Amino acid sequence: MKRVRTFRKDGGHQGPAASSAIWKSRWKQGVLPTISSGRHLCPAFTLIELLVVIAIIAILSAILVPVLSRAKESGRGVMCKNNLREFGVAAYTYSLDYRGHLPYVDNWLFDDEQPGIYPSLSPPIYPDLTTGKLYWYLNNRSVYLCPTDKQSLAGTSTPAASSEPASWAKYPRDYSYAINCCLCHQSDPSGFINSPSGTLLYTEPLLNPIDYSGVTGPGPSCFSPSTDLATRHNGQGNLLKADGHVDSLNVAGWNTAKLSKAFWFPTHDYTDPNGKDLSVAFNLQDP
Repeated sequence: MKRVRTFRKDGGHQGPAASSAIWKSRWKQGVLPTISSGRHLCPAFTLIELLVVIAIIAILSAILVPVLSRAKESGRGVMCKNNLREFGVAAYTYSLDYRGHLPYVDNWLFDDEQPGIYPSLSPPIYPDLTTGKLYWYLNNRSVYLCPTDKQSLAGTSTPAASSEPASWAKYPRDYSYAINCCLCHQSDPSGFINSPSGTLLYTEPLLNPIDYSGVTGPGPSCFSPSTDLATRHNGQGNLLKADGHVDSLNVAGWNTAKLSKAFWFPTHDYTDPNGKDLSVAFNLQDP
């Protein structure tokens, strides 16, 4: 075996005894021994130094990962807003063809009078977005889904309780937005008494995975199983007002807005189809 020699800085040869003394001294100092390279000994990291480096990397990761996650969600939130803006453009383009009226709450999402729409028939036919009145003005199925909601639906295994038929569980919804069901009172913006900038048109509510109602409202008697906003974008949810602009609200902002009559109703008619005064039933206030 070839013996490794060590050298002093002045070039003189160190004997075995001197070399052994150097190694022992480095061991006592807590420095790991290294093989000599050229004329100098190469220092190595101590175990403590390695642990410190690993700890610093872990701390930086803990700081950066949530920041990057929020940044990604902000990007998806912007895409969701763009979807709602397209809904607004499509809704008002629709109104040009239908004497100024916005899409109706019953058929904007899909044609509920389509033959065989219910899965009890054989063969079963399920709601199809392409049959909805608004689809011909959007002509893009992907616009119906919020990017964040799309990820959530992809991970859904067992749908929660729903008023929809149980057999629809195999066909989770492929949309994220719902129309304000109170617009059935007046679907022509020219007839709005309350300001369109304060009246809800579309929003992204908390929807069941197999909910195909397509509507939201101040309470369940408005044929809407959902009355809450999905604040999936860093604690914010998006909504489209009747004048075409998009807002974002947190839970507190939504809970305040949804108590206003003008937020839901474009006119002073607050009754449901059965004549019930919804403003009283849901304790709605004047703006």
